Amino acid sequence: MKKQLLLVAIMSSLLISGCAKKVTQDEYDSMESSYQQQITELESKVTSQQEYINTMNSSIQEISSSVDRFDYEDWRIVVPDVYYAVKELENNIQTEP
Repeated sequence: MKKQLLLVAIMSSLLISGCAKKVTQDEYDSMESSYQQQITELESKVTSQQEYINTMNSSIQEISSSVDRFDYEDWRIVVPDVYYAVKELENNIQTEP
């Protein structure tokens, strides 16, 4: 699907540019390869960012769960867990992709 959209976009731009410059098959293949590489790199970045977001959400949920424990547990037991959960979140933030 993405490849088809890419081809349509390239073909449209070639038609719009008119007869100003003829693109050879080799040039077209090179452009397509370059665009495909860019798409692959961007998809990789998106995947990396999604993993980062999932890690952040997990850390935040852990903090939230620990804080909720203040309602029914002694604060002296809960505070160290909250502290370590916050430290884990800080470490995850520092290792942003």
